[in-house]
Amino acid sequence: MNEGQMKPDAASPHNPEALPDVDRVIELSSKDDGHCTECRDCPIGFDGVINHYLKEHGYVLLNVRTVTEAGYNSETDHVAIALLGHPRK
Repeated sequence: MNEGQMKPDAASPHNPEALPDVDRVIELSSKDDGHCTECRDCPIGFDGVINHYLKEHGYVLLNVRTVTEAGYNSETDHVAIALLGHPRK
């Protein structure tokens, strides 16, 4: 497994069952425009979207990581990824 690669049983938007106290997992990326999928609010910036989910909808921060990917004209882009989970009720 490469460094930074998530384990197959790790929490992700496709596997929220990996965390028993979380019923939903969302993945936010610093390269996306960012909007709330729950209320369609559009906070400004990557940090604004994260804070919106934490404060307004009760999500918890599960993980923050960076990934490197090929960008425009073969340049390298560094992207921040945040995983947020919504606690089970």
